[in-house]
Parts: sequence; structure tokens; C-alpha cells
Amino acid sequence: MKPYEPHEEYDVGVFDLWNGKDFKQIPDDLRDPYRLDDIHPTRAGHRGRRGPEPEKRLLDFMTIHQKEFAGL
Repeated sequence: MKPYEPHEEYDVGVFDLWNGKDFKQIPDDLRDPYRLDDIHPTRAGHRGRRGPEPEKRLLDFMTIHQKEFAGL
């Protein structure tokens, strides 16, 4: 199993936000208000930086797989 790829046994994947190019391009002085420490976001970080990206990715995933979710 390679890191950050779907694990076949459990049929899961990972949204790797930490290594995303958009996040890494933000200078530290602009990132500081959005993080409590090096890895934990503040409330503002969840709302402004971390919240929208996972939401977009989940919606994209659900759109692609909507027929599979229809029976749930």
C-alpha cells in the first residue's frame, strides 16, 4: 500500500490537504492566524482554509459516485 492512495481492503481513500500545493504556497506569516501550531488549525483555519477544500472534494466524489449513494 502506498501512502495517500485508496486502501483496497477497506475501499477508502485519503484527502491529503497537508501536502497540497495551494496550502504549501502560503507564506508562514499569512498562515499563522489560521493555525494553532504547525499542524492544528484554529477555528478561522477550519472555516477559511481547511473547511472549503474537503467540502469541495467530498461533493466532487459524491457527484462522481451518485448512483452508488442513491440506494443508501
